[in-house]
Amino acid sequence: MDKHKKLNPLPASSLYQCCDPATLNFSNTANIEDLDSYFGQNRAIEALRFGVGIEHEGYNIFVMGPAGMGKHQMVSSFIHQYANKCPQPSDWCYVNNFSSPHQPMVMELPAGKACQLRRGMEQCIEDLLVTLPKVFQSNEYKARVSEINEEYDEKEQQAIGVLKEKAKQQNIALLETNTGYTLTPTVNNKIGTLKEFTALPEEEKKRIEETINELKVELKQILLNVPLWMKEGRKKLKIEWQLGDKKDHNSETFKAELVKKVNQKGEDVATKGDVYGHQYNENNTVAATYTVPYIHHAPMETPAATAVVTDKKCTVWAGTQAPQWARRKVAEELGIKKEDIAQVEINQTLMGGAFGRKSKGDFIVEAVELSNATKRPVKVIWSREDDITLLPPITTKPS
Repeated sequence: MDKHKKLNPLPASSLYQCCDPATLNFSNTANIEDLDSYFGQNRAIEALRFGVGIEHEGYNIFVMGPAGMGKHQMVSSFIHQYANKCPQPSDWCYVNNFSSPHQPMVMELPAGKACQLRRGMEQCIEDLLVTLPKVFQSNEYKARVSEINEEYDEKEQQAIGVLKEKAKQQNIALLETNTGYTLTPTVNNKIGTLKEFTALPEEEKKRIEETINELKVELKQILLNVPLWMKEGRKKLKIEWQLGDKKDHNSETFKAELVKKVNQKGEDVATKGDVYGHQYNENNTVAATYTVPYIHHAPMETPAATAVVTDKKCTVWAGTQAPQWARRKVAEELGIKKEDIAQVEINQTLMGGAFGRKSKGDFIVEAVELSNATKRPVKVIWSREDDITLLPPITTKPS
């Protein structure tokens, strides 16, 4: 008998299980909803459901089992499904406590707003780094500082002058030295010498010493008041920000208004076909509303203008998108009547990029103001910082 039993080959039909696609009610697996449970993991699912249902601090879920069983995917999927049914949690962020920097304050915000707050504060700091130096370097601020310093210097000198006169009446001189003030006796309205002072009667010397001590007390009080006066002056330098007509503008409200308008049926300006009557195939149509944040119109070359103002004429060279508008603004600035507007000549140069920014004539008016004040030709070239910070936010009516 043969030691090796002969094996019969399997037919192809035994190696392939035929499945008729016509019996399936879907075209591909992407159309099938995910199963809510995992085969053979009923106890694990119940344990997870029990664990996430404990809404108290200090409780955690620990999962263990053989590698390759899909534990991480199962737990992650289950927790995501559970979270989607729960109320959306708030954002929590820490903000600086200026009174106690080591104890930051916690702030609760609607979901998604914390990141917006962080980006907004970063932008605010960048804006302040540009704006604040400009404020403190402006001619207006420097003039105000000089005015206040002069006011309190005069106040100090008046107080010292009164004390000098009082000392003089008692034969005492108040002298200003490199290190401050000093008091010394006088003889016949002249600074007395040590020899002359020694020769005085004891009673007179005692009177002079007592008088000098009394005057020193008054002088000390005046000198102590000087820093207080300077502090009072600094309070007068408090900056009052002019927020302008856009102070109540709200970006989110304006954006919502734009989205609402853009999704409404518009006015018929020209008609060709019936766009609203067209039937779209929902499976092949993507509908979305796209928005972008405010964008500054920063041209390649910053705004620049040259102006020459004389008694009879104003001539301007500038890259402007609206020469007629600039001409009217210059005429208004110089008080030129409408019928005499020919006295204003606008020479339009290459703009070096515009994007709408150079439709504004503020830089042209600045050059005209300076030329009119100095009676000389003036060329104004804005820095990039001027261009970014001086253009006010522009909003348009949704349409």
